Amino acid sequence: MYFFKFRQAVGQSVGLGSVAIVHGVEAAVQPHSGDRLRAPPLQLAWAPIGKATAYRVEIFDERAESVWRSERVEATTLELPAELRARMVRGTFLWRVRAEGSEIEIGPFFFRVEP
Repeated sequence: MYFFKFRQAVGQSVGLGSVAIVHGVEAAVQPHSGDRLRAPPLQLAWAPIGKATAYRVEIFDERAESVWRSERVEATTLELPAELRARMVRGTFLWRVRAEGSEIEIGPFFFRVEP
C-alpha cells in the first residue's frame, strides 16, 4: 500500500531532491507496519539509514493528508508529542522517514488505532 507519488520533470528535483524509496525494512520499524494499537504509540523507531546525518518524520491520516512533521532529529527514535497523540484517538495513520545526507526515504508504514 503506497499513497505517495513523486513526479519529476527533467532537470528538476522534487522536495528535498530526488528521493529513493527503500522497501523491505518493515521488520526494523516500531510500530510494525500494519499493527493494530489500542492507543497511539509513544514513539516511532527505525533502523539507521545509510550515511544519514539526521532524519525527519512525517505522519499522515488515512486520506494521506499530512497531520504532523517532526523537527530534524539525529536519533533513530522519535517520541511523539502528547498533543499529537491526543488527536490520534482512532483511525489509520501512515508515517515515513526521510534521511538527510543520503536523500533516502523509507515508508510509508502504517498502524491503526482502535481503542
